[in-house]
Amino acid sequence: MENAEHEVLRAKTVRTRKVEIVDANDNPRIVLFVSDDGEPRICLYDATQRTRLEIRINSAGEPSLTLYDTGEQLRATIFMTDTNEPFIELYDHEGKPRITIGSHEEASGLWLYDNLNKTRLALGLNADGTPVIWLCDVTQRACLALGLNSGGEPGLTLCDSGERQRATIYVANTGDPVFELSGGTLAICDTRGKRRIILGFGRMGEPALWLNDAWEKPQIVLGFNDEGEAGIWLYGQQVEPPNLPNLAETDE
Repeated sequence: MENAEHEVLRAKTVRTRKVEIVDANDNPRIVLFVSDDGEPRICLYDATQRTRLEIRINSAGEPSLTLYDTGEQLRATIFMTDTNEPFIELYDHEGKPRITIGSHEEASGLWLYDNLNKTRLALGLNADGTPVIWLCDVTQRACLALGLNSGGEPGLTLCDSGERQRATIYVANTGDPVFELSGGTLAICDTRGKRRIILGFGRMGEPALWLNDAWEKPQIVLGFNDEGEAGIWLYGQQVEPPNLPNLAETDE
């Protein structure tokens, strides 16, 4: 009997649908097989017969390696898509995806998900190598982007619910900081939170500057009227703007 346990079977080819490697208690610990749908798999089990690791190639030809916890809950997967793009996914204790790391033709990066499997934060590199961080709302729309452009200048962009750029802070290639608004307003408040200075656009899209009192009532307005005429308004009374030199005269 002892010799039979150590008997070696030699063969050039073994054809079978399934191979089981058992431990000293005759429990399967490694199983190699081809599933009914034609997927080759290798499964590794712990001492309590729970699946802890699986290697497979699915019907689409995508290879993957999957790790399970002690409750056989999916926790991590490394896989390759049918377009040869590698990804790593990490899951929470309920098997919901929470982190994805991957690379494809357009970008590579890291994606973080909430408990509803919605992308809320992403860090990555664009195709041109520029780094960027996105913060998304519950509908996965990018609301804030922080990154560097191809020239190395940093910038921060705020978007509305339609992912349209509304405000941008960046450093130009001249080294000068720039703040841009798209159809919005810039307000400077006092220590009580009252808006005392407002820079923005009027009803017809004309730019204007409002100086307010302590109750946020406009006292001085610089801007354009409905006819496109520039002026200064004090307590509702228009005053002719001062005679200022133009930029060309100042530069001289």
